[in-house]
Amino acid sequence: MTRTSKALVAALVVVAALVGGVGHVAAADAVGPTTAEAALAQENCSFPVTLTDASGTDVTLDESPEDVVVLGASSAQTVWELGEQDRVVGMPVGPSTAYLDGSQDRTHVLDGIRVQTETVVDLDPDVVIAPGGIIAPEDVQALRDAGLTVYVTNDGNSIQDVRDRVTSTGRLLGACDAADDTVSWMDERLAVVNETTQGVDRPSVFYWLGGGYTAGSGTFQGELLQLAGADNAAANMGISGWAAAEPEAIVAEDPDYILVSEGTTLPEDHPVQQTTAVQEGNVITVNGNYWNQPAPRIVLAVEEVTQQLHNESYQEATSDSEGSSGDALPGFGVGAAAIALLGTVLALQRRE
Repeated sequence: MTRTSKALVAALVVVAALVGGVGHVAAADAVGPTTAEAALAQENCSFPVTLTDASGTDVTLDESPEDVVVLGASSAQTVWELGEQDRVVGMPVGPSTAYLDGSQDRTHVLDGIRVQTETVVDLDPDVVIAPGGIIAPEDVQALRDAGLTVYVTNDGNSIQDVRDRVTSTGRLLGACDAADDTVSWMDERLAVVNETTQGVDRPSVFYWLGGGYTAGSGTFQGELLQLAGADNAAANMGISGWAAAEPEAIVAEDPDYILVSEGTTLPEDHPVQQTTAVQEGNVITVNGNYWNQPAPRIVLAVEEVTQQLHNESYQEATSDSEGSSGDALPGFGVGAAAIALLGTVLALQRRE
């Protein structure tokens, strides 16, 4: 189950994406390539390659993988953004991935967040990509015990983690240029966000996940609120991690804005209706898949929130960068992207 032609093409690709420190090329053994050959393979994004994953396991691919299983929505989004979706034979199929074209045609491989081991084994993939922090270590071990190659990504708890996920996925698939372009695209968009939020007054924002649950201090979504030019109201309330806020505490905090996922409505009988934010119509929305999945499209979610909070500053910042990168997503229309070098890239979903 290999793609010889893809491997040959991949050998010609020069990678700059590994500067982010995504994995390590292991020293060659007696029957493998020499150290110099291994270094050259890494530089050229060729195979064989060995990367150290988040579980501390050295994962080796002798050839470019043809069939891939991804065990998380964010991992799926990342592969789609790299333009390598045709390799995916198994993935989570459902609302969290419905926005990925063709996802409904793949084999569903999860039962909740537990892996359907027999299903994955029957697909006989060349590599399985498992998002760290979501997939249980015992499920990863079961797949490895069945003879499958499994790469565990980092937990996806920061923007840097997303960059590293993109880079490692690109290296596994021999798509290093696409990964490098995607990271660059993310950074370009975030630079506009940063310019927008310099020196602005930061309104307090309460992220309503549902039932009063929210993201407090020490969460990725809390970091995203800061990036978008807001103060995290939940953190101001003393909430740490993911937890339910007491209704009276939300009213007492009286945040400037309430943030909800698109399609979500606040319950009419909840005290949150008493807040100034609701009374003044300051309820803003964000694409929930993009906002909650540590994948490239998370920068689009940050932009979406930033624009709603600081529209005038955002328009000024974007006017300076218009025409330089455009709105194209990396990986879609791979041939055209390769020809035109449309390096603007993007990505991916709930915390999977």
